[in-house]
Amino acid sequence: MNDVAAPVVELRLLSYRPKEMVAWWAALLGGRPQSLNSRMTAITGLSLRVVIERSQIALAYHREASGVTAVNLVLGDVPVVQGMLNRLARLGSVPQRATREPGAIALWLRDPNGTDAQAFRKRVKML
Repeated sequence: MNDVAAPVVELRLLSYRPKEMVAWWAALLGGRPQSLNSRMTAITGLSLRVVIERSQIALAYHREASGVTAVNLVLGDVPVVQGMLNRLARLGSVPQRATREPGAIALWLRDPNGTDAQAFRKRVKML
């Protein structure tokens, strides 16, 4: 996983299913969609801005056509994670699995394009 020292990182995704993608990423990030033009919509979270671009070349047969195959996100405290999971559940999306890693719990999700999103909830040690 690469850590990026920037206040907001922008990720651009091509999609043949822009409505579903915008709804899913808005649920994941907890941000409101903002139309940029007739082909692009942006969703901004705390540290990630996702721009969904409607594209005819991003076909259903191959998820790599979007240009991204996996995204790793570090989430905040438990209420943030619960809010994200509740928003995604309303869309019928649930984590595919959960794994424990040293100091973190990872939830594995998949967006409508098939891009894997691994959401980490770092554990805080109590003194």
